Amino acid sequence: KRRVQEQFPEAKKQVRQLRCAKGLIDLLVVDALEATEGRLRELQPMSVDEVRGAGEQIVELSAAGRGKMAELEDFLMGNVYQHRQVRQAQKRAGEELRYLFAAYVKEPMLLPEGYRERIAEQGRQRAACDYMAGMTDRFCREVYEGLRVKR
Repeated sequence: KRRVQEQFPEAKKQVRQLRCAKGLIDLLVVDALEATEGRLRELQPMSVDEVRGAGEQIVELSAAGRGKMAELEDFLMGNVYQHRQVRQAQKRAGEELRYLFAAYVKEPMLLPEGYRERIAEQGRQRAACDYMAGMTDRFCREVYEGLRVKR
C-alpha cells in the first residue's frame, strides 16, 4: 500500500486499490514461478510423464509465499469476507435467489423458452437452476425487482 501511494500519490482511491491488488497478485505469481523453477531444477523431469509421476507438488508457492498468502487470507477473512456490508449483501442476494428459484419452479412460463423446453426431461428445478446459473448479479437483481413489482 505504501509503495502504491508513493508511485501514485494523486491517484483516486479506487485506482490505488486496484494497483494494490495487482501488486499482490504480481508478488504471488512471481513467487510461484520462482519456486516452481527451483522445483524443476531440483527434480529435473525430462518428460510430461515424469512431471505427472513426480509424486509431489511441483507448482507451488515458496514457504515465504505461503506465509504471505496465509496472511492475506486472514486479512481478507477479517476485513472483507466477514465485513458487515458484505454479509448484508450476501443475505440479500440469497433472499433474491430463493425468491426467483421459487417463482420459476412455481411458474415455469417465467423462464425463457429454451429452459422451459428442458423441463420435461430435466424437471423444473434443474431448468430454473441452469437459467439462474447464467445470470449476472445485475441481471438477477433486475429480474427480481421486476417480479416483485408485478406481484
